[in-house]
Amino acid sequence: EDLDSLDLRGSRAQFFISNATQEDTNAYSCHYLSGHTVLACSETLGVMVQAFNLPIPVLSILPGQEVAAGAYVILPCTVTHSSIGCFLYLEDQVKTLNLLSKQQDDFNVSSVPEGNRGHYSCQCFTKGALFEWSAVSKTLDLVVR
Repeated sequence: EDLDSLDLRGSRAQFFISNATQEDTNAYSCHYLSGHTVLACSETLGVMVQAFNLPIPVLSILPGQEVAAGAYVILPCTVTHSSIGCFLYLEDQVKTLNLLSKQQDDFNVSSVPEGNRGHYSCQCFTKGALFEWSAVSKTLDLVVR
């Protein structure tokens, strides 16, 4: 399926999929053409569109959102579903901090350094044959004094 170039600025073209659905899950690539001649091809990029069918998890911070340096902090991510796993996110981090399986109850962060402030959230998914996601939880701030 071809997508039209909606925004062309110099050597950069942007392609848009408005109101993406699971039917838009596909492998995408782009080709630079001069007339009918292909001058360059991009790598193929896999795009997966998932619906957020699970309940939104609730993230908490124990003992509280303000802690002393070196404190042991627990971040429970609660969702009402069985056979689930959850990811813990820290804002501005490219990768997830941790993966929580339902065999565990909480994310544990030990010895938090002084002066740190973290914006944490979590997101959960089913682990069975049908792969479903929750939306991301409300973000909570952790302040270390």
